[in-house]
Amino acid sequence: MSIAQGLGDDLAVVDHWEPVTLERRDGGPATPIVRALRRATATREAAPSDGRYVAAEITWHLPAAELAEEPRVGDRIVDAHGAVWTIVAADLQTLGQRWRCQGRNLAILAGLDQRVTIQQASWTTTADGAPLAAWSDWRVNVAACVQRLASGAEYRDARPLTRYEVRVYLADRIELDHNFRIVQGAAVYRVLGCERVAALDQLLTLVVEPMA
Repeated sequence: MSIAQGLGDDLAVVDHWEPVTLERRDGGPATPIVRALRRATATREAAPSDGRYVAAEITWHLPAAELAEEPRVGDRIVDAHGAVWTIVAADLQTLGQRWRCQGRNLAILAGLDQRVTIQQASWTTTADGAPLAAWSDWRVNVAACVQRLASGAEYRDARPLTRYEVRVYLADRIELDHNFRIVQGAAVYRVLGCERVAALDQLLTLVVEPMA
């Protein structure tokens, strides 16, 4: 029987199985699934990044018999290779025998090949009452991609200079504020804020600026 026939009849007759793990958005117990089936993947650029920042979209078919609870939007499917797919849609099909889940995986092409250190501030005050930060490493060797995006031009001493905005894409979903900074080699960046905080299907993006 072909894969298409199996999906139209009973998922149990399909081969090409792949073991996956369903992780719950709310932190509930993860569910191992033995008989998951993936279908075609498409890629597209998910942010202005010279083609490096892409979203991979895939359809997963999960046997309902292996799930005590239905998969929900925001849950994550971790495949046999460790790739993480966030569920953005889930529908029960084939007379209740399988869940069809649309998953999305964001990645930097060729991997997040940069490493950064995240530092956290401990605040005191100077003798005149000004705030003073003492920085210490909070997380080290964090996979990331630091990108400078041209945002316009300005003039200094009658010379045109390109103005840049800096974005930091992290492998982990870490929401940071002004109490943190990013260190990459000799470069130090002040965290201004986060983008895509509520977008479950997109990488959290830090908006940063160089520190003098």
